[in-house]
Amino acid sequence: MNKLKIWLARYRALVERCSTPGIMPPNFPRLSFLFRLIARTWVWLQVGRVKVSGKENLLAGQSDRIILCPNHSSYFDALVVFATVPYTARYMAAYDQFQGLGGLRALVMAASGAFPVDRSKGGDVIGISISALTAEHALVIFPEGKINSDGSLSIFKTGPFRIAMGVRESLLDSNTVYVVPMQICYAVRHQASAQGGYGRMGLKWRHGVHVNVGQPIDIKELAALTPAEASSLFRQRVIDIAPCPTLPDTTSQAA
Repeated sequence: MNKLKIWLARYRALVERCSTPGIMPPNFPRLSFLFRLIARTWVWLQVGRVKVSGKENLLAGQSDRIILCPNHSSYFDALVVFATVPYTARYMAAYDQFQGLGGLRALVMAASGAFPVDRSKGGDVIGISISALTAEHALVIFPEGKINSDGSLSIFKTGPFRIAMGVRESLLDSNTVYVVPMQICYAVRHQASAQGGYGRMGLKWRHGVHVNVGQPIDIKELAALTPAEASSLFRQRVIDIAPCPTLPDTTSQAA
């Protein structure tokens, strides 16, 4: 009985560490590899074939730091990126995504590289992200901050630029920090289910997805820009990668 209590206490402590904003969950490299295989199978079942263009851009700067910045128009996006990126990365996610299933959801999210953030506390989000990328190689952020069900591209938050600059300062220029624009284009969209969950989405999206990876942007070349100017540039780079019918250039949104 005492052993059971000890085990439960340790389990609760681990769940709390994995699901509390401002705390970086531990790495689970073996589970991450397993979950990537599961994610690829899951994506194939519900979305279909994944075509990747510019995959070499994901491998740029292997000894440096990179921030991957995809558009966000579907609940499937995180799963598609996780299945596409061939290495371990940290994924910024809203803390409510870690709740449920008696703590198992938090453990699965953490084992996939995700860490919880409270978007209402911007300073905390930036701080933990800088620490994560300073210590590791890659960070995935959806700069729009929310899913745009109609597939349009909204204003980019300034977080990726501020994080990249913070990491550059932390590393004292010993490593380069790149921002990599990514474009996720679904062959068919089902707007009514774009917000998820997976059960509701069913096979309505199963017509394939094209992931376009743009040229890495060296953050030191943008040091003279304001965060808003840099974020606008990132957004335009996503649009410019390739024509994508689900990414209309809604410039009026960025005004």
